[in-house]
Amino acid sequence: MKPRTRQGQVAGLTKAIKSGDPRRVEYECRRAVQFDWASHWPDDWSRWVRALEDALGLGHPTVDEIFWSHCP
Repeated sequence: MKPRTRQGQVAGLTKAIKSGDPRRVEYECRRAVQFDWASHWPDDWSRWVRALEDALGLGHPTVDEIFWSHCP
């Protein structure tokens, strides 16, 4: 899997949010953190955190697993 452009990342997250499927949002967040942001996190990374919290619920352990264990 190759890293996506910034535009591709935003499009993926937007589609996942609009789908209403929490698993798609989780997938997009995992992909962004593990592949797209491997060396450089964008300034608006909190947008992905908020989207995942909205999809899974505030305080869900998956949010910590995805973001805080990989935080630069």
